[in-house]
Amino acid sequence: MQKIDCWKVIFPRIVILGTKYIMRTEIMFRRVDTENLVDTTSYATSENYLKTLHLYQRSYELEVQGDVKGFTDTYLLAIQLQRAEQV
Repeated sequence: MQKIDCWKVIFPRIVILGTKYIMRTEIMFRRVDTENLVDTTSYATSENYLKTLHLYQRSYELEVQGDVKGFTDTYLLAIQLQRAEQV
């Protein structure tokens, strides 16, 4: 697969002299404290986790169907339930 520099295709002559700075927004995290977790699989049977998973799946279905309001309401409910579980 060949890589294509999209910025050079879209804006081929913006920077002619000087330094070109690129800012990326992708941030990746790696959990480093997993050895401290007692049971790393207990979440899979949690009632709240399963509800949250169902809501995320349902929100995706609503998005595909074009139901913007249904998608938004369901997605926000999933986030609210997920945040409540983390506190």
